[in-house]
Amino acid sequence: MTKYIAGLIFFISGLSIMGQSQLRVGSWKDHFSFYNINSVAIAENKIYGAAQVGIVTYNLSDNSISTIGKVEGLSDSKISTLSYDGASSTLIVGYENGNIDLIRKNEIINVPDIVNKSIIGSKRINKITVVEGSIAYFATDFGILKLDIIRGLSLDSFFFQTDELSLAVNEVQLFKDSLFAATNAGIFKAPLNNPLILADFNKWQKLPDLPIGDANVKSITPFNGVLVAGAELGQVGGFWKMADGKNWETIIDNIFDFVFELDAGDNELLLQWRYEMWHLDGNLNLKRKIFPPSEIPNFFNQAIIKNGTVWAGSTNSGIIKIPESGSTEALVANGPRSNVGFRLKSNQRDQLFVGSGGITPNYSNNFNNGGLYTYTKGVWNNYHYTTEAINDTIFDIIQVVGKDAENFYAASWGDGLLEFKNGVLNQLYFKDNSPLEVRLEFATQVNTGFLEMDIDGNLWVGNSYTNELLKVLKPDGNWLRLNLPGYGNRSTNAVTNFTLTSAGQIWITNAGRGIYAFDAGNLEDEADNRGRLLGTSENNGNLPSNLVYDVAEDWDGDIWVGTAKGPAVFYNPDFIFEEDNPRAQQIFIEQDGNVQIVLETEQINAVEIDGGNRKWFGTQASGVFLFSADVTEQIAHFTTSNSPLISNEIIDLEFLPNSGELFISTSEGIQSLKTDAAQPKFEVDGLTVYPNPVRPDYNGLLTIDGFAQDSKVKITSTDGRLIRNLLSNGARATWDLNNNDGVRVGTGVYLIMGSDIFGEQKELGRVLVVRN
Repeated sequence: MTKYIAGLIFFISGLSIMGQSQLRVGSWKDHFSFYNINSVAIAENKIYGAAQVGIVTYNLSDNSISTIGKVEGLSDSKISTLSYDGASSTLIVGYENGNIDLIRKNEIINVPDIVNKSIIGSKRINKITVVEGSIAYFATDFGILKLDIIRGLSLDSFFFQTDELSLAVNEVQLFKDSLFAATNAGIFKAPLNNPLILADFNKWQKLPDLPIGDANVKSITPFNGVLVAGAELGQVGGFWKMADGKNWETIIDNIFDFVFELDAGDNELLLQWRYEMWHLDGNLNLKRKIFPPSEIPNFFNQAIIKNGTVWAGSTNSGIIKIPESGSTEALVANGPRSNVGFRLKSNQRDQLFVGSGGITPNYSNNFNNGGLYTYTKGVWNNYHYTTEAINDTIFDIIQVVGKDAENFYAASWGDGLLEFKNGVLNQLYFKDNSPLEVRLEFATQVNTGFLEMDIDGNLWVGNSYTNELLKVLKPDGNWLRLNLPGYGNRSTNAVTNFTLTSAGQIWITNAGRGIYAFDAGNLEDEADNRGRLLGTSENNGNLPSNLVYDVAEDWDGDIWVGTAKGPAVFYNPDFIFEEDNPRAQQIFIEQDGNVQIVLETEQINAVEIDGGNRKWFGTQASGVFLFSADVTEQIAHFTTSNSPLISNEIIDLEFLPNSGELFISTSEGIQSLKTDAAQPKFEVDGLTVYPNPVRPDYNGLLTIDGFAQDSKVKITSTDGRLIRNLLSNGARATWDLNNNDGVRVGTGVYLIMGSDIFGEQKELGRVLVVRN
């Protein structure tokens, strides 16, 4: 039995936090998965594990788990390998694109030498070998880089290329005054003290082929006077040793699996392939065989051994600690099960639901059985086949909605509708026990990709490629089928997204056919159903594109849509069925003396409205944009180059309404940004001010929550002098602690007074500011 230790992620821009409410406005937070660890490294009192987009740290002194990501200063994503230099106390991070980070003494130093090189082909860093003098050799897909770790200085590069040949180097080792390189075409060596030979790959000497032939040598290591190699040819591998420089002796061969790693400890050696490891003693005798935990599907990635204890990166259990005696432990930082977040959905309790499935561009299955995740007060909970919460045959859970984190519904693109009660799967609605219909051309699939729940507790279910595309599950358990007048051929159309509006309308995006507005009227009476399909026609929709990816209602009741050619808005949607020529409007702005359409060249994948009625647009390739309420002013633009954003490809956006935390699902993982807006209060009940008191070392914004929408806020001294005028974004106002003249305020108690746009619903608060 494997013991699981879960660690909470408590790091944000170097600041340790104790809960969501203390997250500073303007701060970012990573919500990455650390279940799949591809590389491990060991320091004096820490174990490091690399996931694709971050590093997990296990502290041996207090058993705590923390993480490092782009928010904390990593320069890139897609980590390929780690190594550690004890002499300089430096963790070395290698990336798939050749980038390098050096982490020591709470600073991260970027070394972009390989990234900046003009090299045709892959620059991936495969392995890092540290030798005496704090020198590191990087085995890459183009050859070898030699680096001075302390100075962060590239010393030399050796390219494994000729006119006919280009080799990838899997690992580099020093042995008997020579540099050995394990490549995808055998092992090569060159004398360490001869720079002319090192610089010319044609002069490197190739060692005799391994007994299995001209193999892909994945790993080499010196061990007690012999050279040990692990290699594979096709899907058959093995491990061999060479003592005389000429002949190979077999340790184990005919392994019908992919060989991965060798790691030499103090008089002990670890041989590793995906489903097994051998722990050998100093004489290369077998001490024990090690297998992945049997509770869940798993295999090893890369492992290290020290004092008999193996620390292994795994595909499903994080870092696995495997001592010679005692319990095996799986060390996993808290986070979602994977980095896939297809659709995000929150509720009024500031709980987040994430569907990890997805659909292809032509609306077929991705066959992702990653389940779903929920997020409550800083903690992720995973519903996944490895936890036995969901059967592993249920694929592509796309969207999840619920009034709380234990009672919710999940829509699967192919396997129907799942109902959870008290955190347990209670019911699976399919064709045999509900009105849900199978996809007409695939009689075994029930595509229920998208969900919404109205204020009466009715669950609206999109049921794609069927005769009746919209179903409603009522709180009493009864179902309704809804006729969609004017929709056209339903059997060839997918419901790809929809939203319920405050006026009771449903706006549906539908597989490249524009957007469909629907009013069910009396749910029990189909006779009053109204619907209208809107497209690019100037007289019926005027959309910039029929490819509509998202739709959202703002606080004025206007409908904003994200299309393949930028955003557009339907003003006065209440009259959408009565108008002769309903038209979406694109927004024009003046920039650098030129009038242009807002984001007309961007594909808008996600639209979100914050508490101040400002518009957030997530794009396919340009990150996240923030615009003013009327979209005539660009307030911010977040990209990978100017923020901690991990990817410019945005999948979805979703606010936690009360905290104002914006969750951003990207192609690389989920992150969040604490914004300066929160859902407006319609019945105010006091202000929340934080931090309070403001201490001398604090240099962020003071956050004040609890206002009515768009309140006028005044900051005064205790004797009534006006210090600062502010305006709230929804329920939130922020103060930079300067007065109206831009001068920093001094020590003292300051009063906060707010009133809504009618001069009513006045709120009072106070804050203590302490200066040195």
